[in-house]
Amino acid sequence: MESKQDSNSSSYSTKIFGVLNITEDSFSDGGKYLTFKSSSEKANFSS
Repeated sequence: MESKQDSNSSSYSTKIFGVLNITEDSFSDGGKYLTFKSSSEKANFSS
């Protein structure tokens, strides 16, 4: 099966995904970033 677009085509764009784990036992921050607002501000995301 042939691909319709070459994998080196400039029409592809890079996408970066990540997982933000904010459960109580995830990190040793003392629960400082448990809410979406506080964790997204720390990560410099806008809500």
